[in-house]
Amino acid sequence: MRNMKKMMHGDKGINRCPLSGATKAVMMVDGAAMLVIGTEECTYYTKSSLEMKGDSSNCFSVVLDKNDITFGSLDTVSEAVYELLDEYKPTALFLITTCVVEIIGDDFTALALEASAKYNLPVKVIQTNHYKGKDDEYGMDLVFDAAKDLGQKPHKFNNITNMIGNKIGSKANMSRSTMSEEEMFQMLKAKTGGRMSDKEIRKKIHSKMGGR
Repeated sequence: MRNMKKMMHGDKGINRCPLSGATKAVMMVDGAAMLVIGTEECTYYTKSSLEMKGDSSNCFSVVLDKNDITFGSLDTVSEAVYELLDEYKPTALFLITTCVVEIIGDDFTALALEASAKYNLPVKVIQTNHYKGKDDEYGMDLVFDAAKDLGQKPHKFNNITNMIGNKIGSKANMSRSTMSEEEMFQMLKAKTGGRMSDKEIRKKIHSKMGGR
């Protein structure tokens, strides 16, 4: 398991990937951590994308090698899961699988149930294989549905893809959005995690919306 370092940004096209949406949605779940399981490209771009938008400290990765892809990655992922739970003690853990994991057929449901029982916390498997979902909203929906079992209700808004994507806060996106001011306020408040006051958030919304 590695806490991946920031590399080059994958701005173009990443919003069409369910993985992108799922990881953004986990950021809205209080106390949760995510473990992204896949190739170097998926794990590096995920970390980089989240760092563009703020704190990525709850994002961890398992980078699969040729042996994992050929013979299965369950042992590698199991070790990472227990290391993460022991060291970081999140309130919930999302195991986010990518295309290659789903193609080779690794099934982490049993691992999630075992870890959940051992640590007495929710462990959810989120399957973000691109051939099942066409965009990042699909990934968000998976996390939002799973979060219902945690007693949390992460905010789900119209145009959420644009609002919390790579162009968050752009004047064009915010002025065109059909979201209400209150929806924008709640979304940005959840995203900034207390780093901005309510007054600062509302001021930013008004300036970007052009006084709407």
